[in-house]
Amino acid sequence: MKKLFFFFVLFTFLFAFGCTEHDGVNQVKEKCISLCLEEKARGINLSRGPCLSNNIAPGWVCDVAHYPREPIDNYPENQCPGYGKNASHFVEVTPDCKFIRAV
Repeated sequence: MKKLFFFFVLFTFLFAFGCTEHDGVNQVKEKCISLCLEEKARGINLSRGPCLSNNIAPGWVCDVAHYPREPIDNYPENQCPGYGKNASHFVEVTPDCKFIRAV
């Protein structure tokens, strides 16, 4: 009975930990998409793939890129300068605010 209880507690802990991390990434993803939609509604041209935020969430930047990736996406002026400095993760969305990836 003790083994069963131990495995139940372990499973619950692992499930809760995994969901929390996944939910955090989803929140950052949604914030980036929302910011993109706000900028687009303001008439900002996103076709060059600009950085939208160097701090969309602690440790995260929000960047516009093309899918598939285009050479313009590799220009330093179109990338978030905070990545690698104050952020170690990024979310990319298309100029139409569609999610590409979160790393």
